[in-house]
Amino acid sequence: PAASVEIPKDAKNYVLCIKHGKKYGPEFVNRLYKMVSRHTTIDFEFVCLTDDKSKLNKNITTYDLPFGLEGWWCKPYMFNKDLPLNGQILYLDLDVVIAGNIDKLFTYRPGDWCIIRDFTRSMRPDWKKYNSSVIRFNSGQLDHIWTKFKTHQKHHQRKHFGDQDYIY
Repeated sequence: PAASVEIPKDAKNYVLCIKHGKKYGPEFVNRLYKMVSRHTTIDFEFVCLTDDKSKLNKNITTYDLPFGLEGWWCKPYMFNKDLPLNGQILYLDLDVVIAGNIDKLFTYRPGDWCIIRDFTRSMRPDWKKYNSSVIRFNSGQLDHIWTKFKTHQKHHQRKHFGDQDYIY
């Protein structure tokens, strides 16, 4: 597990999403941005890692995804310490629906990385794996996930059923 980190004074809060391919269009990114904007009192910068920046809200910061990643296998890239982000990152999948205030997703256990439990299997008492639709971490804190993945990408894709199992 990642160690807790001290949050620098100049650190920002980011909400991060990933849009790759055609499964989710720009309307999903724009809708997520609007939901976050309506349901938090915390200052944040909204960032999208994507292979297609067209039709995204002008208030969304975009960065290119590296070539060769597809689907859920784009997610390990968000942990790359070389992304130009300095602070706390709240990652949300594009199909997340926000219906109430999300301030606690930023303020709960500062410096610790947080991830939700795999709710699709939560009734199994011995199931302790993660669901990667909501993750909070600090920039650089989990770089080993990206570093290890990019070094042996095909191996990890064969060995694990998706990014959630790989992150676990």
